[in-house]
Amino acid sequence: RSRNSEERACGHLEKLLVHILDDNSACREALKRCPELVRTESNPLCFLRCTNFNCQDAAEKTAVYWEERKKIFGEKAFLPLSLDEPSALSNETKKHIMEDITFLLPNQGGSQQVLFWAPARSRHLPARARIELVYYLIFKLFQNPPRNLKDGIIVICCMETMIFNRGSKL
Repeated sequence: RSRNSEERACGHLEKLLVHILDDNSACREALKRCPELVRTESNPLCFLRCTNFNCQDAAEKTAVYWEERKKIFGEKAFLPLSLDEPSALSNETKKHIMEDITFLLPNQGGSQQVLFWAPARSRHLPARARIELVYYLIFKLFQNPPRNLKDGIIVICCMETMIFNRGSKL
């Protein structure tokens, strides 16, 4: 697709969002309170590419994204997902992100993004912090949607212990 056709599709998606959203929807609230954040943190091009440029489907996915974001972050959903202030992330979640429980490895020119995850280091976290952590990581992975959607993502999971049930089959 050309850059021009992508821009037209994004414009169509934004207009469609205004018409399909309920007055009480989190996406409509986000469009009113933080329209730039809607463009940057729910990248319309990402949703369009995921739906093969079906604007109706992309609009519905964008609306669901904001509903879920509001469920997770409450009123802070309309702040950036950032390690700096202001942020939708709790201080506890930011602390654990900075402790490198999970992080994206720098891309060395390869085609796939690499995510390192040490689940044993995050099991002591409260459920809310784990949910915010996973949400933040998925958000970061899709900051580069064209490449990640096309080439995929590699997840390196650092298991400190492995327990197998002898009776189970692999």
